[in-house]
Amino acid sequence: MINEVKDYFDCTVVVMSGGKPRTDLTIETLNCINSQKLKPREKIFINHGHTESVMKKISDSQELTSDWKIITFPINTYDPTDPFSLYKFTGPVSLDAATSKYIFYIADDDQIHTNFFDRMAVLINDKPEVIVAAGLAVGLGDNGNLIYPPKGSWDSRQKYEQGATVFRNIFKPDELFQPNPGHSYIIRRSLLEDVRSTVFTLGFPDLTPLFQIIPRGLFAFDKEALMLRKIHNDQIHNEWDRKNNEVNFYFKNYKKMLEINLEVLKRIEGVNKADLKLAKNYYKRQTTRSCWYSIKNLVPDLNSSNKTFKTPFQFKIKYCFYMLKTPLYSLRLVFKPGRLKNFGSFDKILI
Repeated sequence: MINEVKDYFDCTVVVMSGGKPRTDLTIETLNCINSQKLKPREKIFINHGHTESVMKKISDSQELTSDWKIITFPINTYDPTDPFSLYKFTGPVSLDAATSKYIFYIADDDQIHTNFFDRMAVLINDKPEVIVAAGLAVGLGDNGNLIYPPKGSWDSRQKYEQGATVFRNIFKPDELFQPNPGHSYIIRRSLLEDVRSTVFTLGFPDLTPLFQIIPRGLFAFDKEALMLRKIHNDQIHNEWDRKNNEVNFYFKNYKKMLEINLEVLKRIEGVNKADLKLAKNYYKRQTTRSCWYSIKNLVPDLNSSNKTFKTPFQFKIKYCFYMLKTPLYSLRLVFKPGRLKNFGSFDKILI
């Protein structure tokens, strides 16, 4: 059965802000939502502790039109040493405010093409049983140039596949089945409600749905529906990466992510032991990467007046021993690092 065609997309879009204000980029994000050919049914903007001057500049842009619902948090809970801090409070509150059948989260520095919701609606209209839908993530450069991911199996993907199959293909190493969205997904809101206690505790809902929601049903994909990930110096992950290179704070975070995602994943019907192993291997590779980049900082910064080691030596030894758990992957990190820098790999794992 095909749904009745509507003049809007039954989806709530939530623009998530927080961390260092990126006001000009936030205005661009709001504009790309307002400019959609097919309008979303509901629009929510999360004001995560912005100052009055920041909010005034956003308001003066006239992009926060009357059809936006604004949820204001008086305090910014972002902690640069905790990647999970940014969304664990704002996520559930925005979910409570949403009323549409589907929900889509977008960071306040990213964009989507003007036909994105139109193409997503077509996918769901043709197959109403779809629980998650996504487009192709591409980088958006400073001059507006699009940075496509390396050619891979994403280019020949089917439009509709069972989520369990998508999960298995994404987490097979060396396969660019679906590059890292750097975005969330169009998600059936009722399923997000089912995992509300776990999905937001691990940060922005781009990775966690792969473990907690996608294997539950039909996944839709349209490579012509572009999700634009803005490439700029103030991307939050850059701050986290720099911190990790000093103290490898990803190390304990990946352990927590594995524990929580694995606990939810094993309760999903149809998930088998091989799937759980794929999840474990993914986090093992991620942890290995974080160890290697921290170990590389064993050499002091010679340009700094403070000629000290960035990371305590005893931790370097610990990380070296951990890398021995994944010898082949570790060798590739050391001798073929360029292969790991291709834009679009899912958090650089598909290698």
